[in-house]
Amino acid sequence: MKRQKRLGFRRLGLTERLLAILLLVAAVDFLANTFLFDSATTSSVRRDDAARIGDALVLGSRAILREAPERRGAAARSLSSPRFALEWLPQGAASAHPDAQPGPPDPALAARILGAAPELAHEGKSLALRHMRGSRDVSGTLALADGTMLGFRTYASD
Repeated sequence: MKRQKRLGFRRLGLTERLLAILLLVAAVDFLANTFLFDSATTSSVRRDDAARIGDALVLGSRAILREAPERRGAAARSLSSPRFALEWLPQGAASAHPDAQPGPPDPALAARILGAAPELAHEGKSLALRHMRGSRDVSGTLALADGTMLGFRTYASD
């Protein structure tokens, strides 16, 4: 009985202790690097998404404002893509659009978009955003210089 206890609770020697410390350090290093890499990748994707949204809004607003009001809806639809949908909203319809009053605001994303596309801020355009529930998709409206709005919905890159 005494012999079984001694074997069951055998003390670790110097080699085993060093090996245990090395395994612990390797595990902590792996977990920390995984967490840091994931957060850096997510931040990079958010910056890329903000730049993509800003570019699409600048180009879309320029193209739509050049069109006659009766052709702006068709122009917005023709500028849409599977990852970025545009919709022109005349002055009367703009206030009734669900994205005209944003849901939970995201000032950080709006700041990143305006930073990536400073032309949006210089023209005094108002940008309203909301995140779609359960996803990283973003929808919102951009007030244009003539008082109409450009509604958009973008699907976050994976």
